[in-house]
Amino acid sequence: MYPNPAFDKLYINSKPPSNIIIFDQQSQVVLKKAFSKSGMVNIKHLQNGIYYVKDANTGAVQKIIIQH
Repeated sequence: MYPNPAFDKLYINSKPPSNIIIFDQQSQVVLKKAFSKSGMVNIKHLQNGIYYVKDANTGAVQKIIIQH
């Protein structure tokens, strides 16, 4: 996953198919996205802050920082 910190777009490199869930520090889901291959996620609508991206297929979680 890159870049980190992220600005308007987040790029996901994972083995397809992939389902990601982005949630905030209060564990509120802010975005769910499914990919058939690695791809880009538009995060312009998310406020600045710390978020967590979970790969729903593997359970792996990664912290990201969003700065616009």
